Amino acid sequence: MLLELPDERMAGNIYHAGDQNQTMAEIAGIVRDVVQQEVPGREDIELVTTPSDDLRSSHISSENITRDLGFVPKHTIEDAVRDLIAAFRAGRIPDSMTDMRYYNIKTMQHLQLK
Repeated sequence: MLLELPDERMAGNIYHAGDQNQTMAEIAGIVRDVVQQEVPGREDIELVTTPSDDLRSSHISSENITRDLGFVPKHTIEDAVRDLIAAFRAGRIPDSMTDMRYYNIKTMQHLQLK
């Protein structure tokens, strides 16, 4: 949708295309719940929280994209987790634990970005 809009309609605007503003702990809980439902042998996943001094916040609002463009997400976090499970099962995400393209920091370091 955004790729098809004229540049002048997008210029100077920031759009977050999301619906569910969740904390990392809430997202972890959603992932755990879906994996427990969808993956045999993974019925008892414990979430472990490690204290951190990292105070970053990822609070987003999708008000602008809804108000300005009428965008309403069709998929949920649960849908995304189910899609990832299907992709892993189909072998569409090879070397996910070692391929640097799945790691933002490693990719930025490789490209020598700051």
